Amino acid sequence: MNHPPARSSHFLSALAVALLTLPLAGCGAGEPDTPPEPSSAIASSFPGLAAASGDPTPSSMVTLNPAAGSVEQAAGPFDNRFTFKDLRLSRDAVRGTVTVTSDISELLELQVVAGFHDSSGKLLGTARFTHHLDGTHDHGGGESEAAATPGVEHFHSEEFTIKVPEELRSRVVSASVSVPVLVNE
Repeated sequence: MNHPPARSSHFLSALAVALLTLPLAGCGAGEPDTPPEPSSAIASSFPGLAAASGDPTPSSMVTLNPAAGSVEQAAGPFDNRFTFKDLRLSRDAVRGTVTVTSDISELLELQVVAGFHDSSGKLLGTARFTHHLDGTHDHGGGESEAAATPGVEHFHSEEFTIKVPEELRSRVVSASVSVPVLVNE
């Protein structure tokens, strides 16, 4: 018995089916049915640099030991670009004013972080005040006062209030403040 014509016929039929279905299986609308796995995304790392996580807190807050009832400035990355004024601590909040002295342009982003310390100076926790530029934001009294005085530089001032976290209120005796984020135009 000789079966070569039957094998050829089966082979040719299988090849025809494969050629007809191959374009349908591999070429959809150009979009994959499922999104790629996040673990397959490209990631970069640099030796010696740790990736940022969470909100930045100046490390100098940990080493400060402010006197009871006081608010001290903790060293931060933008200390040469602003001044603090009227810093005060009450039972429920830290208040003060930041005046940006490095530039008179519009303030785009500002973050003031307050550190809350116990009687031994230990940093118990932090809270933040954040200013985002938007069309309805009140820029405080410094701007209009300076604009009305010819020849006086027009620095931006921002009053802030940072509430003491409820769970820390019974132990907080002093505070520290710093500016970890400052962006002008």
